[in-house]
Amino acid sequence: YFIEYPGIFELFYLTTSGDLGYKQNTLDIIARSFELICQPDWEYIDQQKITGQALAEKVKKQIGFTLIGSLLLFLNRQTPLKFDDFMLDVESQIAYVLD
Repeated sequence: YFIEYPGIFELFYLTTSGDLGYKQNTLDIIARSFELICQPDWEYIDQQKITGQALAEKVKKQIGFTLIGSLLLFLNRQTPLKFDDFMLDVESQIAYVLD
């Protein structure tokens, strides 16, 4: 989604809180957007008792940080140069975190 709409990525992750008028409700929604998008996946993990709650929270954060950082480099620095390489890198990192 963010690759197709890089302006939304910029709004969510590069715009400062002052640019958004310090509206806490808006800032909270943006901060939780990745977690909300993945909610069905997190619920599945919880239901399957795949991991404990404390570890699951750390994994959620790590995957979010990994994805946001990877998108930042890809969208703003074209690193890696090709989309396919970007996807391989992200999938590899997520698999590592989930292992």
